[in-house]
Amino acid sequence: MNQDIPLGDVNFNDITRVMIECGSKVSSEDMVNLVEMKDIIFKLHVDKLGEQKLKLIIDSVAKTTNILNNLDITAMTDADKQHKYNSTKHLYNSVLYYTIFLTIKMKNDSALTEDAKRDFIPLVKEHWTSFCSCYE
Repeated sequence: MNQDIPLGDVNFNDITRVMIECGSKVSSEDMVNLVEMKDIIFKLHVDKLGEQKLKLIIDSVAKTTNILNNLDITAMTDADKQHKYNSTKHLYNSVLYYTIFLTIKMKNDSALTEDAKRDFIPLVKEHWTSFCSCYE
């Protein structure tokens, strides 16, 4: 797989670079948490867009997530590349679902927040667990 393949406003090399930078700041006993990774992914998209408008950043992250979810990797035979793709896909899905949940929560509507908790938190956990399991 071409590491420079466009994934919206970023590419695999961009994502890999920020993941390595983040991982190098964490001690071996600590695990990177979702909030830190969301901030890192958002900063990457801000840097690429040259914009700090939240809607544009979320749209950019969503575009990358959609591309990752629809990328056909059936021809990919290199296990390391498959691992990298899968971990990136799970990371982006975690970040996007978490961001959607936080956006809904900011509406201060308790019924809507409870529905979002029911609908989105399991998806966040599923993808975050899958992302973390890629590095166990």
